[in-house]
Amino acid sequence: MASEEQLKQWQNRLTSAGVLETVPAIGDHPEQIASFSQFLGILVEQKLLTAWQAEQLAKGRTSFLIGKYRLLAELGRGGMAQVFLAEHVTMERRVAIKLLASDLPQAAMDRFLAEVRAIAALDHPNIVHAYNVDNDGGQYYLVMEFVEGKTLDRIVQDSGPLPWKRAADIARQTALGLSCAHAKGIIHCDLKPANIIVNPEGVVKILDLGLARLVNRDRREPPTRTEDSEQVLGTVDYMAPELALSPDQVDHRVDIYSLGCVLYYALLGSPPFPEGTLAERLLKHQVAIPPDPRARRPDIPQSLADIIHRALAK
Repeated sequence: MASEEQLKQWQNRLTSAGVLETVPAIGDHPEQIASFSQFLGILVEQKLLTAWQAEQLAKGRTSFLIGKYRLLAELGRGGMAQVFLAEHVTMERRVAIKLLASDLPQAAMDRFLAEVRAIAALDHPNIVHAYNVDNDGGQYYLVMEFVEGKTLDRIVQDSGPLPWKRAADIARQTALGLSCAHAKGIIHCDLKPANIIVNPEGVVKILDLGLARLVNRDRREPPTRTEDSEQVLGTVDYMAPELALSPDQVDHRVDIYSLGCVLYYALLGSPPFPEGTLAERLLKHQVAIPPDPRARRPDIPQSLADIIHRALAK
């Protein structure tokens, strides 16, 4: 069983990590706590720690503070950043924080700061709002609106293809957000179901402008590539033909093409060309005519199918 001194050390560990400002007394019989993991489990049951925080503490993490924010959970990660759910330590406002990897080269840092400028220029109900960018000990992070909801890919995976009216409404709201970005000379370049989130009220928010390009911006570096072979400058299954061929010369129409692919996915549960190798799918986007969505979904109005064909026109 843990001694009183052991419990005090564990409590000090939590407060020094910034995961809790104070640790309350642990039940009527603290002497029955046998391990640090059991101690953490009690705090999770009392909702004083998140399960992710407890897991990280058990692994030896020593800090959960970034600037004025306390990290609560990891929401996702990519080649150059991690995204966390966090809350302001005094205001208790929940936000999403994109934390840039500290060991990235300057070119990646420049891309991150370009993303910050792109997002900050946008103020639209269908685009995730950016609050500010800051630096904590040399590590840059972006503070963004936290949206509770499900991404479009998760919605379709959980429930199957959507009723056409719902799919059309999601596409309509996405188009409104894109229109705002395009009016400011910003293109997304990586629109896909995973980057579209729908909140419980049915409001669509466009996520992740990590590959956003400012139109007419001086581009001195080659297309972004990640360790994921499925990605070049955007995700292959939703990528416009010209984005694969001439990424330095694209305009807002690449997002229109991607939105057509997204709508196709929402209606049918798969993108227009889901089969084949990476190279084969890229080629299909270049030369093949997408299968008519009404062949599989005759309930889709012809006018909606026409919109998809127009968006996906070569």
